[in-house]
Amino acid sequence: MWYFLRHGKTSENDLHIAQGRLDTPLSDVGREQAAIVATRLSFIPPPEVIYSSPLLRAKETVEILTDTLHLPVVYDDNLMEWSLGETEGDTLENFQKKNPGFEIRWNDFEFRYPGGESKRELSERAIRFVKRLRSESRVPLVVGHQGNLNYVIVEALGLPATAAIPFRLGNCGVAIIKPGQVYNRLVLFQGEGNMPWDK
Repeated sequence: MWYFLRHGKTSENDLHIAQGRLDTPLSDVGREQAAIVATRLSFIPPPEVIYSSPLLRAKETVEILTDTLHLPVVYDDNLMEWSLGETEGDTLENFQKKNPGFEIRWNDFEFRYPGGESKRELSERAIRFVKRLRSESRVPLVVGHQGNLNYVIVEALGLPATAAIPFRLGNCGVAIIKPGQVYNRLVLFQGEGNMPWDK
């Protein structure tokens, strides 16, 4: 099995602030979510290694997990969140108000926020990571971010990168993929809401 986990909630998540590469910490709720994941979720077979984004909100999630799971951790820059450039630290709505004429092109694979990276570049990082994942003999638990994991998951499933948009893991949401000889199968995907740590 391949396990994928989005980091716990941050204060910026609640405020709809674009985080991207900002090194934001978990909120109290996010730390509680990670602790619940570590103690309540049954992984069969159990993960043997954690791969993680090096950004703070992912690292703090991993630190809480390893208190219980006691696994080796490998940090990989390919798991960093989509770089959102000049929008980071602001809401997209505010950024558009301050930049008249700026238009977000959601379905444009080459679109980038000023100073950020395109979805194509994000997809290329996902491809590099999944290539590494395929050579991993241990059962992995991958901790990352919503935007980045969207592309990692569709690449792991053999889907086109343009299929990533509908995939939205909730904070501390889990996705599980069962690798196969012919194709990989998605057996669990926890979107936003209706999770055991929701209040």
